[in-house]
Amino acid sequence: MQTMELKQKKVMIVDDEDFMFRLLELALSPFYQLSYAKSGVEALQLVLQQQPDLVMLDICMPGLDGLDTCRLLKNAPETGHIPILMMSGLDTPRDEVTALDAGADAFVSKPISARHIQMLVDDLLCSHSHK
Repeated sequence: MQTMELKQKKVMIVDDEDFMFRLLELALSPFYQLSYAKSGVEALQLVLQQQPDLVMLDICMPGLDGLDTCRLLKNAPETGHIPILMMSGLDTPRDEVTALDAGADAFVSKPISARHIQMLVDDLLCSHSHK
């Protein structure tokens, strides 16, 4: 995708840790329009309003966790088409399978390198723009 075409893409980051948003903002803001939600409940409301092209979702959050948020987004007709990249400090193969079973399109373990996350986001947005 061309850089200008990518800059039009909206990515929502859902994480209860402020520093994680700052890190992802440094890596992704030159390429995408970013928005931020601190909880699963907030994400559900904002996704309907903003219709992002991709949601990056932390698994471990208080209240409505990332897995349940992912299931709710994927099972709703208004949001089921949006690709979801699950992120977690948990990094066992079981954690990845659990995330994918919940409906995630991809999984990445924290800590996340800037280049790796840029490539993952690019790949997910490109593959879903052709569907």
